[in-house]
This record gives sequence, C-alpha cells and structure tokens, in this order.
Amino acid sequence: MSDQPKPKPYKFFCDAHQRQATGPNRCPICFGAEPNPVNDEPVQKANTTSSVTKPPETGGFVQQNIAEPAFSDPTALKVVEAAQNYARALEAVNILTEQLKEARELVKAFETKLKETKAMAESAQTELRNATIKKEAVA
Repeated sequence: MSDQPKPKPYKFFCDAHQRQATGPNRCPICFGAEPNPVNDEPVQKANTTSSVTKPPETGGFVQQNIAEPAFSDPTALKVVEAAQNYARALEAVNILTEQLKEARELVKAFETKLKETKAMAESAQTELRNATIKKEAVA
C-alpha cells in the first residue's frame, strides 16, 4: 500500500453556490478561473468573399476581403440561442443524473452498513444479557 492520499472525487457543482464546475455558468470562486473556455458562445466567423480588382495605376491585382455578418436574421439568432440553451440543459441533466446515481449507491451502502451495525449491537446486547444471567445463576 502506498502512503499517498486518495484523490478527491470530481465535483460537478459547488456546494456553496450551486453552480457548475465547467461551462459558461462555472463558479469562479470555488473552481477558479477557467483557463480554456469550453462552452462559451460559438465564435461567429464572418463569411469572406474575395473580389479581385485591377487598380489602374499599379497594374497589379489586389485581393479585397469583404466581411458579412454570419447571422442577420433574428429568427436564426433565436434558433441558435435556443439550441445552446438546450445543449446546456442536456449537459446539466446528464451531470445531475450521474450525481443522483452515485447518491443512490451511497444511500444503499449506508443502509447496508446500518443493518450490519444494528445486528452487531443486538448480538452484543444478547451476549451481555447471557453473561449477566449466567453470573446471577452462579451466585
């Protein structure tokens, strides 16, 4: 056996603030600053179209990039926002389901331990009664 301490189990939520350990709702107080943002809003890359023009004075070709917004439709923005909220909710459901499963296993282990301890207490009490009865019978 090694003398190294056992690693602490990974926590998905902080107990003090009931906030997630990862994602945009991460608790910075309990879990510290997040080095690499994971579930932030997706980066919207601008569509670039290249148009080649020939300036009259230089005779060379110049490439111009024209940036267009990725989403300009408000309905599309609402759809994207709803999809992101749904993804966050699914992640939270998965985390809570796993924690509930672990909690049920823990409760089951406690119930088993309680039954064993009660059985030990009853057997110790029986032994104590038997010992006092035999002592009184001898006297």
